[in-house]
Amino acid sequence: MPASESPDHIEFRIGTEGKIETIDIKTVEDYSAEDGSLLIKLHQEEKSLKGDTRDQKPRKLDYATAMMPGYVGMKNLPPEEAWALFNYKNAGEEGQTIMAGHINKNSPTLLLPLQAGVCPFDCKECPFALSFEENKAKKTKQIGVEETRILVQQSLEQAKKHNIDVSDIGVSFVGSGDATPNQHLEDIFKMIAKEFPNVRRVRFSTVAGKAHKGRLTPMQTVAKIIDSPEYKGHPQISIQVSAHNTDEDLRAAHVYEQRLSSEEVLSGERGFTVEDAKRMLLPLVEVAKQFGQIVQAQKDKGLKNIRKPTLTFVCTSTTKINLKSLGKRGFNPESTVVQLRPILSDDPKDCMKKEVFFALYHSLRDAQYDVVLMPVSPSGVELKAG
Repeated sequence: MPASESPDHIEFRIGTEGKIETIDIKTVEDYSAEDGSLLIKLHQEEKSLKGDTRDQKPRKLDYATAMMPGYVGMKNLPPEEAWALFNYKNAGEEGQTIMAGHINKNSPTLLLPLQAGVCPFDCKECPFALSFEENKAKKTKQIGVEETRILVQQSLEQAKKHNIDVSDIGVSFVGSGDATPNQHLEDIFKMIAKEFPNVRRVRFSTVAGKAHKGRLTPMQTVAKIIDSPEYKGHPQISIQVSAHNTDEDLRAAHVYEQRLSSEEVLSGERGFTVEDAKRMLLPLVEVAKQFGQIVQAQKDKGLKNIRKPTLTFVCTSTTKINLKSLGKRGFNPESTVVQLRPILSDDPKDCMKKEVFFALYHSLRDAQYDVVLMPVSPSGVELKAG
């Protein structure tokens, strides 16, 4: 329990030995964009106090959150309209106009991290990846309940200062830290449900790594929350798994690309292979099984609005999604939403071509999958937040 508290400072005791941890998170910068996006940068000086503390130096950590406008009309669109949204960044002013028609500033989403410093995974080109060059000296720190409470509180206060309506918002734990290794997910959700009634939706995002022995995966945690007697459907909870590819080898190569391409590995100084990477990920067949458990938990609870888990693919010029492979692994339209997101590149050559997109989109819709588009906002603020 907190021993002392102010809007941006919490001091609390943990453990049986009376250890004191001080959390002091302050907003240091914000940046607003025309589309309603707001980037918020925060700084923490963390002290763990026990006994004589004169020689202890505070650990400095940086965070970033982003308040993003909501999207409307992104699901199951006619193919031409779907392509126009998917490809809007390469369509100049016309694309910006199309995108503007699908932005809902009245229902924003707050993007939050689950780790400070650096993500424990190594996804391709991600600036928060463990092996990203600028992160070599950084260490991962899992964000707990108290840090999350301050990050939400500070972000909402900053949003109000920029006249952003936060009476109906969602919270999405995505980027700069995967949900898999964070053991505080259930307690974080309960805290948000209790203390922030204007938060209507909570989503955890993950690449679905294998959970440590004895711990639940993020998908299992979501199912447990729904199963709990105190959960009545508010806030709505959902899960997104970034699959990247239906081929397990290519999926592992994406999630651990930066480690696989490190100088130590390439020179033979350190052994790490795609097979090693695959052993660190939850097989897609198990992900599909846990998707089904989440949907069944909602049905057993009698919830009216079933939120199916989302399987996300960041699409490039070489992306291939094998529909038969999806079905073989157990993903089906009753328990899976497929989300398509374009690669973030200024070079159209990196992006999926129209005819490839059409073939993929038609095949998914013909198979009765709900297909959602998730382009980045025109401002790109969420990229700076992770």
